[in-house]
Amino acid sequence: MMARFSLSNAEFLRKLNRACEYYLQSDVFNDLYTQMSISGASGYIVSPRGYGRIKGMVRDQYPQPIFNQFTQFIAYGLIGVANSQLWTGGLIDLGETCTQSEVWANGAESEGVLRIKCALGDVGKVVRFNGTYTDPDGRESNIWMTDGSRGYRLTTSGTTTTGGQNFIKVLDIQTETAFLAPWTLWKVVAGVETQIGYYEPNETRPIYPKYKLRPSTDPMRFFLKRVHVPLIYDSDRVRPDNINALEAGFRALTCEDNQDYKGADESWARGREILKAQFKELVPSPTIQLTDGVRGRAARGYPGAYPPGA
Repeated sequence: MMARFSLSNAEFLRKLNRACEYYLQSDVFNDLYTQMSISGASGYIVSPRGYGRIKGMVRDQYPQPIFNQFTQFIAYGLIGVANSQLWTGGLIDLGETCTQSEVWANGAESEGVLRIKCALGDVGKVVRFNGTYTDPDGRESNIWMTDGSRGYRLTTSGTTTTGGQNFIKVLDIQTETAFLAPWTLWKVVAGVETQIGYYEPNETRPIYPKYKLRPSTDPMRFFLKRVHVPLIYDSDRVRPDNINALEAGFRALTCEDNQDYKGADESWARGREILKAQFKELVPSPTIQLTDGVRGRAARGYPGAYPPGA
């Protein structure tokens, strides 16, 4: 496709990312969800990379509500309730986070230094962290570098690198250049290290939706939608991977660059139709035929797990 559209490597990657992001946000994927099980034993869960906010939850075979962030501003709202006393079996949206877990003690995040573990080929990479620490006055404050900029830079000096700055919360992570292999982030508290993050090579600004729930080992299922993951390397997985649809997207972007918006709309529409035709063959109808048990009458319904006898 690069030769067909006469594109440089950088321009090809730019258009490929734009086309993939457009399709994933289009009506093609409106009814396509991924079902997965995530442990809620800690009282917090994080959407996996490549997925957006959770759209539905089933706990012990019963659908549960999902509360938005506004609940934290309501008097006696859910945010201020201890996890063990949460009356709802659903989820409370806590916004976004850059780590998959934290280190807790006595109801608060523990303060400790950060440790990076990476492959030998990623020695010398620089990672910038924004977060908070306990200042000399005993207050939780933002971390600032000596040059006046916010955050803390940690350069990997080996396969295991430990920083010298204490952190209570890690609020943001940014790598100056992409890593070549997966790497992990640890927090070391009183000499004990705990993994709080796992990152793929092309994650330069990791961010994940985070939720609070009543801790439990009950079986829980979550329904999520895919979101675009920026492509960096040749080996990155491309979604959607239909060549004809991607070529239509490239044509649409070329039309947009030339201010031919009618041609762009036609090309985008063509690409969406190609994908819909593909998924029509792969994805079965979302409805199933059920029998209500009364004279064999049929009723329309949707697949799902319901309590016995329901």
